[in-house]
Amino acid sequence: MSIRFFLSQENKITSPVTQTQAVFLRTFPAVYGELLKIFTVREVAGFVRETLGSLPATARAECPLEAVKLHCIAKTVESQLYTNTESRCILLPVVLRLLQAHMQEQRDLVMCARILTSMLSLVRKYDSTATEPVVSEEVDLIVDSLLVVLMRTILEITNRPQAAGTNMRLQFQDITVCVFIRNIA
Repeated sequence: MSIRFFLSQENKITSPVTQTQAVFLRTFPAVYGELLKIFTVREVAGFVRETLGSLPATARAECPLEAVKLHCIAKTVESQLYTNTESRCILLPVVLRLLQAHMQEQRDLVMCARILTSMLSLVRKYDSTATEPVVSEEVDLIVDSLLVVLMRTILEITNRPQAAGTNMRLQFQDITVCVFIRNIA
């Protein structure tokens, strides 16, 4: 509880508390393996979920912890803990909440894409071992959480001024058709 309270403290400027939070977040994913030696996968996943869940979800430009938070999420998604299907189901909602906040603010999009790629590659590996094609609950949760903000981000990027001769401009109708098709599928 003390760790969660400590991480929930928001500071707009660099302070000793912010610096300590940053050190904690940089090293936190490194202890998952050690915790798994002592506790069950569900217990560790619950602890990590509650700890990451205590982080403020809003991504603010003036907050010095934003990049560190995203790095912690990336390391979590790449960890042994996250590759376990049981713990991934526990961690996925908090990972998506924090990722969605960054994407809505159009911040650190390269890191967000890296995290999303890691998440989807794990789901793909899991689904490729199935004997028949199955749309997993994980994919549904990812799509439900990120599709709208992802499409908005794609629209934003593609509608920026492009070099002469390239035509990457999408229309809002193109995106709403994709969303509609996804909803009826």
